[in-house]
Amino acid sequence: MSHDLNLLFLLLLGDIIYHLFEGFKPYFKFLSDGRESKTLMKILIISPFFPYPLDSGGKTRVFNIIEGLRKEHQITLISLIGAKEGHHFQKLKNIWPNVAINIVSYQEDLNYSNRYLRKLVYLFQILNPFYYESIYSNELSIVIQKTLGKNNFDLIQVEFSQLAHFLPEDISIPSIIVAHDLAHITHHRRFLTALNLIEKWKEFKNWLNFKKQEQYWFPKYTKCIVMSENDRLELLKSLPSLNITVLPNGVDTNFYTKINNDENIKITFLGGLSHPPNLTALKYFTKSIYPLIINNIKNLNFFILGNPGEINIDQFKVDSNVQYLGFVKDSRPYLSNSIFVAPLLSGSGTRLKILEAMSLECAVVATTIACEGIDVTNHKNVIIADEPKDFAKAVFHLIINKEMRQDIGKNARQLVIEKYDWNVVIKKYHCMLQKLIL
Repeated sequence: MSHDLNLLFLLLLGDIIYHLFEGFKPYFKFLSDGRESKTLMKILIISPFFPYPLDSGGKTRVFNIIEGLRKEHQITLISLIGAKEGHHFQKLKNIWPNVAINIVSYQEDLNYSNRYLRKLVYLFQILNPFYYESIYSNELSIVIQKTLGKNNFDLIQVEFSQLAHFLPEDISIPSIIVAHDLAHITHHRRFLTALNLIEKWKEFKNWLNFKKQEQYWFPKYTKCIVMSENDRLELLKSLPSLNITVLPNGVDTNFYTKINNDENIKITFLGGLSHPPNLTALKYFTKSIYPLIINNIKNLNFFILGNPGEINIDQFKVDSNVQYLGFVKDSRPYLSNSIFVAPLLSGSGTRLKILEAMSLECAVVATTIACEGIDVTNHKNVIIADEPKDFAKAVFHLIINKEMRQDIGKNARQLVIEKYDWNVVIKKYHCMLQKLIL
């Protein structure tokens, strides 16, 4: 009998506790919402490129940063968009239903029908010592001001140093400039590698002008984000008090996983040719390195991937082994089990394509410049070579040594999983934002 009474007492007590908990649920929810409201931020992000489709490194970074931030914060995007990109707007809206997207039409290239007028404009750019390749848009400035006026943002983030001058002068909230690369370093390296005096003069002007612009605008921001430690140290030389954080590029290691075990030896190059560092690198490889490789290996597939822009790709088809595939939606079938070459001679920041190749367990051969910003170890997870003979020799050794290819590829993937997966980068981003707002 006493056992039954004890059981009944426990059931009644449990019922009372349950109803008490149900009654206090709104209170607990209020406390929870209060805690969340302290971390929730309204962030305005401004981009010179519409971040979809993911056909360039810059777009890929902007997309993945927003993709990570939108899960915990309220994001508004203002983006310039080209005349031929309008059909991508709705696709991105479907992917990001909780992101407010404002687009500003912008024609990046001057499409003059009169070729003499085009030459005249180009000549003006060359001769004018104050001209540099930045971005101007009155409409973008207006949209930024209107958007800031209508919303109570906690933070404004501007992507690329070429947009740094769009920061409103009367801004009262924390601001971030994201330097995907340091433009003055990029143009200085282009100046060093330019093959004619006209291009050298143009790049010389851009180099000096962008350095001046970065030194003027970057200190106006609360924080500057760079992709590599090299870029941070370079900025500190001239701006020692600048608040800089290194947040490298990342890669989706779940997506970029080796998808085949093709035993055929192949070399791959990936990069849009409208981007000058990629074009210079491909010219350098096909003229100075590739001939040294095929002197020893005859049956070799060389795949070139990337949007050609207005470049004539026939100049790179030096033999029947070279296959130009253009832009591909999915690079994994071509990169998997390949030797990935990145013979970059210019540019700065970190290269997402190298991280993607490493995630796919490619054996990567790259120049020192190409590896900047990635914590690689030579001959462990990558091979670094800066001279044509050394580069060709490295590729040749990987071709004939399967075990070496596999070891470097596995070590490369392990590195990006630990340090460069987007989830790892986004966690660091969240911590940085919280400290910035507090």
